[in-house]
Amino acid sequence: MYNEFNRSTKSLNFFMAIACLVSGVLTLRGMRLLRSDGFFDSWVQPTMLAGFSALGCFIFWQIIIRFYPRSTAEGKRQLLVVSLLLIAFALTTSTFFSAFGMSADKAVMRHITMVTDEARSTLILLHQRRKQEANFANHLGGMGDVNASMVQREIDGGPLSGRRGAGKVASNISGLADGYRNAADRLKKQGKDADRLYSRGDKLLTEINKIISNDKISISEKSRAVEVKLAAVNIVLTKLQDSAVPWIQDLVERMDTLYLAKGDATMQKAVNRLGTSISEGKDVLQERLADLEQESDIPVISYRIPDQFEAIILHWEYVAPSFMYSAATDVFAPALSLFLLSFISRFFKPKQASRINPEEEVQDGMSEPEYRNPTDIEVAARLRRIHRRAQDDRNGQSRRDDANGRRPSSSY
Repeated sequence: MYNEFNRSTKSLNFFMAIACLVSGVLTLRGMRLLRSDGFFDSWVQPTMLAGFSALGCFIFWQIIIRFYPRSTAEGKRQLLVVSLLLIAFALTTSTFFSAFGMSADKAVMRHITMVTDEARSTLILLHQRRKQEANFANHLGGMGDVNASMVQREIDGGPLSGRRGAGKVASNISGLADGYRNAADRLKKQGKDADRLYSRGDKLLTEINKIISNDKISISEKSRAVEVKLAAVNIVLTKLQDSAVPWIQDLVERMDTLYLAKGDATMQKAVNRLGTSISEGKDVLQERLADLEQESDIPVISYRIPDQFEAIILHWEYVAPSFMYSAATDVFAPALSLFLLSFISRFFKPKQASRINPEEEVQDGMSEPEYRNPTDIEVAARLRRIHRRAQDDRNGQSRRDDANGRRPSSSY
């Protein structure tokens, strides 16, 4: 194979130029991703990446050398150059895919951070008068905790059935809206601005009353219960941007539909899975909420819990597989790149160079130029000439022995 490399300089250069070009593009892209994600803060993974890549390329190179033991010195030098280029290509390819995987991790983490920041901004909005109105803030926070604990018990699988359960959840949340109105009344009596609190309370009561008054729900809506995992967990982010009102409405609607379809066995299993997921994530969630409260110095209202669960589930479903993918590319990308390149190189075989006619007689000392090693065909032709001369000498000796009346010699 590597004698062919000696006879295919143009094809080899063309092929390696393409490899180097792709390698350069991947290197620039990978470095850009690494730099944008702040990956250069740690050199542990790049070191491991380089180590795995170098080890894989070294093993591959040794296998090729063992597999082609008759390669000439020039062929082995060509092999070394090609192997070094392939190592560079494998390193940059692996770096690119690793950076791509880490970029996916960063994207998910940015998504989780966005959810957390949105919850924090809502808390700040609710408690922006905390220092001036400590009593109001404590009252509102306490009411939020009470209502949230009731809602959480319903989500955890409390004794609810049909519309009565949804109505109970709605009434608990409407109690929070009444708390807004009562607090606003107190602020107004003190001569302070309470328009924002009135507005939020009115929006809450309007949305809750709209849900409660909707007594007719189509049977076809039971199909929405298939999305039970989304109920109270995967809340649509676009409904969380302005305020908590759309989120509360969505929660109540989904719980209403969920409990209407609770009689179905499949839906019951889905409800149980939802409860299990909430139970498993509760400890992690409480730690995150405690950190958030400590960072913002603001009491956390617990009805943001399903939003936080969404972040946890996103982490479970996307971040862990992405890290596994990144680790796999660190190990297998170099070896895979080398294998593919060596396989593709077999299709770049040029036409054979001019050969010496095996039947052509070549004088001693002038059969090969000094700058070129003999090919296998030339060596075979030379061996055939030597064999033919030996056979001719043997036949000539036999004829001379017959002419002299002697027996032919038994050895040559």
